[in-house]
Amino acid sequence: MESKQDVESGSVYNDVLEPERELLLPSHPHSSDSSEPLPTTATQYTLVHLVYAFIGGVALCIGARFLLDISTIAGLPRGDMTVQAPPYVGSTEVHHFPPASPTNAFPDLFPTNVGYPGGTPTGAEPALIATAPSLPIQVGAAQLVPPKIHKYIHSAHDDVEEEQKESYHHHHKADRPFNLFRSWGNLSPWYSVPRGAFGIEGTAEPPSGCVVTALHLLHRHGARYPTAWSDYGGPAKFATRLHESASQWEATGKLAFLNEWTYKLGEEVLTPFGRQQLYDLGVSMRLKYGFLLKNFTETNTIPVFRTESQDRMLASALNFAIGFFGYPFEGQYQQLITIEADGFNNTFAPYKTCPNAKAAGKADRSRPYVRQWVALYLADAQERLSSAMIGKAGAQGEFEWTVEEVFEMMQMCAYETVALGYSKFCELFTEEEWEGFNYALDLTFWYDSAFGSPVARIQGLGYLQELVARLTHIPVATHNSSTNATLHTPETFPLDHALYVDATHEVVVLNVITALNLSTLAADGPLPADHIPNNRSFRVSDIAPFATNMQFQLLSCASTPTPQIRIIINDGVVPLHGIRTCPYDAKHGMCPVPAFIEAQQETIRRTDWTWGCHGDWEVPPGSAESFLPGLSSLSKRKMGAKLLTLFWAWLVLSHSFYVSRGVVSAAITTPLPDLYEASVIELQAGLTSGQFTSVNLVKAYFARIEEVNLQGPVLRAVIETNPSALWEAAALDQERLLYGARSALHGIPVLVKDNIGTVAFEGMNTTAGSYSLLNSVVPDDAGVVKRLRKAGAIILGKANLSEWAHFRGNLASGWSGRGGQCTNAYYPNADPCGSSAGSAVSASIGLAAVTLGTETDGSITCPANQNNVVGIKPTVGLTSRAGVIPISEHQDTVGPITRSITDAAIVLSIIAGPDPNDNFTMAQPMPVPDYTMALSNTSLVGKRIGVPRAVFLNDSMTGNDPYVNQVFEQALETLKSLGATIVDPADLPSAYEIYESNNETVVLDVDFKVQLDAWFNSLVANPSGVASLEDLIMFDSNNPTLEEPTGYTDQSILIESQATTGFNASYYQSLAFDMELGATRGIDAALEMFALDALVLPAPGYTTVPAAIAGYPIVTVPLGFYPENVTIGSAGPKTVYPAPGVPIGLSFLGTAWSEYSLVSFAYAYEQKTQTRLQSKAYAAAIPTTQLADVI
Repeated sequence: MESKQDVESGSVYNDVLEPERELLLPSHPHSSDSSEPLPTTATQYTLVHLVYAFIGGVALCIGARFLLDISTIAGLPRGDMTVQAPPYVGSTEVHHFPPASPTNAFPDLFPTNVGYPGGTPTGAEPALIATAPSLPIQVGAAQLVPPKIHKYIHSAHDDVEEEQKESYHHHHKADRPFNLFRSWGNLSPWYSVPRGAFGIEGTAEPPSGCVVTALHLLHRHGARYPTAWSDYGGPAKFATRLHESASQWEATGKLAFLNEWTYKLGEEVLTPFGRQQLYDLGVSMRLKYGFLLKNFTETNTIPVFRTESQDRMLASALNFAIGFFGYPFEGQYQQLITIEADGFNNTFAPYKTCPNAKAAGKADRSRPYVRQWVALYLADAQERLSSAMIGKAGAQGEFEWTVEEVFEMMQMCAYETVALGYSKFCELFTEEEWEGFNYALDLTFWYDSAFGSPVARIQGLGYLQELVARLTHIPVATHNSSTNATLHTPETFPLDHALYVDATHEVVVLNVITALNLSTLAADGPLPADHIPNNRSFRVSDIAPFATNMQFQLLSCASTPTPQIRIIINDGVVPLHGIRTCPYDAKHGMCPVPAFIEAQQETIRRTDWTWGCHGDWEVPPGSAESFLPGLSSLSKRKMGAKLLTLFWAWLVLSHSFYVSRGVVSAAITTPLPDLYEASVIELQAGLTSGQFTSVNLVKAYFARIEEVNLQGPVLRAVIETNPSALWEAAALDQERLLYGARSALHGIPVLVKDNIGTVAFEGMNTTAGSYSLLNSVVPDDAGVVKRLRKAGAIILGKANLSEWAHFRGNLASGWSGRGGQCTNAYYPNADPCGSSAGSAVSASIGLAAVTLGTETDGSITCPANQNNVVGIKPTVGLTSRAGVIPISEHQDTVGPITRSITDAAIVLSIIAGPDPNDNFTMAQPMPVPDYTMALSNTSLVGKRIGVPRAVFLNDSMTGNDPYVNQVFEQALETLKSLGATIVDPADLPSAYEIYESNNETVVLDVDFKVQLDAWFNSLVANPSGVASLEDLIMFDSNNPTLEEPTGYTDQSILIESQATTGFNASYYQSLAFDMELGATRGIDAALEMFALDALVLPAPGYTTVPAAIAGYPIVTVPLGFYPENVTIGSAGPKTVYPAPGVPIGLSFLGTAWSEYSLVSFAYAYEQKTQTRLQSKAYAAAIPTTQLADVI
């Protein structure tokens, strides 16, 4: 089968080449140039002759009318009258200008420069992008004449133009005000897209505090005549049939103009309007970015702009240059012209060296979708316009238009308008039909050139390589795509400029968008062929019209030392979070340049040009949905590993949202996981198999939170959810299909405690539960959040906590000013313990897959203990505290809270590791273990586990209910049954000193004041004005409604900390004594003295203190539940503890960096007892929403 050409390719226009003339239709006979003089006569007429002639003419007209009426009354059929259009109808009309040899051309007499220019001093360069309060809006095309377009057309006859809406076939309700010039897909003139069209309300102006330092501009050529090739439709095809069948029809009504119509369009070159577009674009860019030229003046250089050799491409580049530089532009810049022809590498025409980009079945996937859609939306128009035609025998409707020809009339409207300024064809169709035309072109380019094409990304590769080279100032090392090594020299491809301008085709713009993975533009995919999706994000008229322009802005911002990049398409800011390493910036769409580069380099590494362009692979036939669930219809042996990768690349970019659209494989019979207990492994399996998506997961967890957080039992476990989570999930769904999962947490929703920092532009706060930090802006994500994001996790929201991590005063656990009183899900209003209360409650009932908490002393261990979940309090320095609101760098640590040891091990493996922003982490042993390798049912065999009874099992000292020790004794028997040797007692030598010591309070008070003041000073912004601990105390006092409601007024710890005077001798003595009591004469002494592998204790009570002051790890697992007859106690103004059914935990303790062993011991115990599964939360606290409810 003959391979197809690119949608914008075709023979090179060269004025009057003979082959091009052969493509044109016969010329209009009235326009022929004949040198023979017309015959003349000298006959003279008198006034009498003229009067008689006039009277005779009137009489003949009356007689003819009478005969016609008689024939009609007599019933003479209209079909008996033979009619036909003039023979020249549909022929090509050509006007050659300028003449080949004009007789009055005297160039010597008309020089372009005669000297005497007058004053020529220049002014400052314009900088609208930086100085104007807003930017000018491109509203369309003032030079073109818009016709009247009706909402409803009943008939193609002039006497009935419209009918009432009720009797009209309605297929689509428009989601934007109608504009004909914006309804032509890639044939539309470029316009400023509506604000927020791509998902960000921001505009092209740099954000406050940022300045543009460089611009990379990629633009399309201006409006042109039709190309030589067209896959479906084509104005020349329409004119050909019209001309060849002129003797068989006559047009009436609104189509009557066809009786005299000729084809006036040329081929491929710019129209006058197209030239104007590029001139205007050049002027616009000079006004916005002219100040960047100062960089060239300072370096004594001039810019290098690039285009390619096709006539319209070169003309577009030159017209842009005239607008940007003015005439004459010689000496102001250098224009590089690359060759567009077979065999020449060219990033602006990658299809010329990529055979698969022209291969049937790979590059033309839109055909069945377009045909199906056109037949649907033009059915009424086809019938209406056919009825306006009189056939050869004179019968109305005998001459029938095909639906493709009706589509060609719509194309003719667009092409004639941008070429001639006005077209009668436009008036033939309704607003809804123009919406349908627009969507037909969306389908064309989605499946042939963008996210639905298996060869789109591969064609965008070369430009990505060039973009990265410019951003890194490092030449392309290996020319293994469409880049041209010959033209990559310092002269022709400079890497140190502040302004780059490249001209290309719309298909290449779409290829680049696809390769960049600008996933918000693909959010509605795959595009269906039976309806128009509401508020669709992929509109070719928005992103690839004539003269489309894609701006890569480089910015320097006061808020961050890292340079930023933004992408602006037709004045609309495009979100960049589909790019793997870019954070979500809902306000400005910025991404740190290093992160942007990292993602593009990864794409470049993973993209195989040779296989994608030259490989012998196939895409299975059929509609998109027919093979979405997997590769069962393909022979993996035939495809090979590379094709599987390529196929998944195509699948993700065209069909990544299929599950959320409800298209799930009938072959998948595995039950959906119950989100109350669902493990990371179960969720990951469902994501991998396509059973559900991360988007589904986020929606389900959001619904579960909605059910119980502020409604029903009002658990108040979550302070806020992430407004960016669904976008992040969608991007990760795409990436999974393209590259596979990054880690076991890829696409898994995670709740983090509200003292763990997340970038403000994602849409969430970081407040430690205090209104004093509401709307504050942290400089960056916390170190652990960065690791989670790198692993592909989704930050679902922020969990409630005891305010300031329970370092404010004598307040109930789980209460914060912002979050209110969090309560336990196992008994109404039971104490959840703290400070990581919300994290533990959320994990306990499946409000997220996993959660993160922090611990200074007990804040992970205690909530895990009281909520029937697992908690790991890591060694101080195993996980980064950078970006976490501090209490003390000597005791703070971040760890997972999950429903199982397995999940906790997965999370810990990801968040552990060194971070240059936390020097404690640089001391940890390397490499970081994979803690999932510790999971063994036999890990306790032969191990010596000690029981430090002194103090820690003394109810009078711990305050524990006696039942705690009862279930602990049962646990010891279980450990023995698993092969452990229980050493009992194995007391800590320092146990009583720890109990009586006040050293921890001294250290924490000093550390908190110093480090919290530093936190306030690190903020980019804090609207409350609080800048110190002293300010915080005053803020709370001045805002009692927010921060000191009845029962929650105490600030004694804050006041005590404020009274400290910094690092003095008493502080350092207490710090040293803590380490001695907790480690040297505490945990380490007991381990060594009794040759122990670990210690074990019930989690409630005083268990956490030795590990806290030593900075040592604890792993806690479910142990049991309080009995129904337990005495209910008060734990605060609104909470109780203990209470019936409230969980109890078991803790394993060890020396520094012993997490691997502790995880293994806890896992063996957990697997043996399965305690968590023995009891559930009270009924009202269990959310009912499951995945099946959102898929």
